[in-house]
Amino acid sequence: MSSELNYQIRYSQRAKKVRLVVTSDKVEVVAPFGVCEKQLHAFAAEQKQWIEKTLKKVQAKTRAIKPFMPARYENGALIPFKGEFYPLTLEPRSTSRGHGVRFSPEEGFAVSIKPGHGDDNQEEIRQRLRHWLFQQAARETDRYIQKHAPSCQLWPKQVRIRQQKSRWGSCSGQNNLNINGLLILTPPEVMEYVVVHELCHIRHKNHSADFWRLVADHLPDYQLQKDWLKQHGSRVMCGF
Repeated sequence: MSSELNYQIRYSQRAKKVRLVVTSDKVEVVAPFGVCEKQLHAFAAEQKQWIEKTLKKVQAKTRAIKPFMPARYENGALIPFKGEFYPLTLEPRSTSRGHGVRFSPEEGFAVSIKPGHGDDNQEEIRQRLRHWLFQQAARETDRYIQKHAPSCQLWPKQVRIRQQKSRWGSCSGQNNLNINGLLILTPPEVMEYVVVHELCHIRHKNHSADFWRLVADHLPDYQLQKDWLKQHGSRVMCGF
């Protein structure tokens, strides 16, 4: 890092004390409401050496991670979807059915492109796949909510599908849920666990024993999904 320390301040209802969150592209000072910004700036300045050291480690680790998504979108590239990998076919637009993405478990993904422009259309292919996959993430999220919310009346006020770089999901104080669309790349039971996890925060805005009991009431084997995310989550987080 440069001599100037770059960070963001984020207030959180869940925070019990001031803490630092360091990811490959962002440093946050997370604090409970009521702590003055002057105190938080002083805290960050005191931790400057630790922040710089930790940020370098995190960035080096991120560079060493092999992403789930392919480096190039070309014929035969493997695209992850619900925990499986499917081959990609690039079709000349004149022979494609429409201008979007087609998928079948038997044939994999097909994306239409301008004839002879495969190398020039990498961003277009990426955006089309991302849009399609995030649409599926929204559908699956709604399905899991409809499956689990009624029994304990865990109804969110609003649900958004986003690509986040450090969180799988979140539940605000107003019971608005954010679900990371990249979860559509993981096995279905992993995505279901994250949705249930955030639904349970509607009842318990913490990770208390009562919270985990509520999660277990819905998903008795949730620890298996936590372990999967711990082992593979950093690769999925690389995103598109």
